[in-house]
Amino acid sequence: MRVVYNTVVEIANTASNLRPAATADSGVITRLLQSACYLHLHADWRMPVDWIGTPGFLVHTSQHGVIDACLGAAADPLPTAWVRLAALSTESQLGGVFGLLLENVVTALREQAVSQLAWLSSAEWVNAQLPHSAFEQVDEIETYAATKLITLNGTARNIRIRPVELADFPKLATLEAIAFDPIWRHSADGLRLGWHQSLRFDVAEIDNRIVAFQYSTRSDSRSAHLVRITVHPDVQGQGVGTALLNSAFTQLQHSGYRFISLNTQIGNLPSQTLYHKFGFRPTGQRYPIWARQL
Repeated sequence: MRVVYNTVVEIANTASNLRPAATADSGVITRLLQSACYLHLHADWRMPVDWIGTPGFLVHTSQHGVIDACLGAAADPLPTAWVRLAALSTESQLGGVFGLLLENVVTALREQAVSQLAWLSSAEWVNAQLPHSAFEQVDEIETYAATKLITLNGTARNIRIRPVELADFPKLATLEAIAFDPIWRHSADGLRLGWHQSLRFDVAEIDNRIVAFQYSTRSDSRSAHLVRITVHPDVQGQGVGTALLNSAFTQLQHSGYRFISLNTQIGNLPSQTLYHKFGFRPTGQRYPIWARQL
């Protein structure tokens, strides 16, 4: 009984050391991310500390008031939130502190009308912990690569490809909501941030209506990464995706890029068929997608 009592007291004391991250914590959190024993950073256009101020970003402090662990999750857009960062300073925190952070983040997210929490990670510690925290693996992401950029003939002539404009982003977010399940949608703000770091960001129009878009970023001096291609369901199979990739790959070739990579869900067979036509092949790199229903 005494052991149980001490354990309960320890958990209660640890829970009292949780609080929302504040702007003044930015420097300490940045140093924690650099020195953490266990670390997760979501692939994101924002810096980790940019999520400070969102309800799902909590820190844990030691008995001396020093931040020694944190976990941040945010929806962009609703209703699915992604875990954006997690850091634990010691191995002993992998049990109680991690669980308390996660459960309190979940509570905060529920209050923000988040219905699903997702996590993408290649870290062994994450993938070992999540099955014990009400997460289920819902998908896998696989990396594809093409070592030679090629283009295809026969794309539809009524498709107009042009560079994206600032006024387009609300329409692109609407297109995302039509084309994808909530877990995969990008917001207008997220797409704008991607645009600022893109090599190419193009939209496809039919009769002056945006029906698709793609954007790519630089990996190194000769390599690029296809970040996103979204096609309206009504025009899928009509050559729109082919036209977008033809245009993008032609421009990338002219700019000296010779290698391109991309990520896709293992169950997204239509996209894989399109990528195979352009010479993409799976690299064997796969990453699990975890989700917890809230």
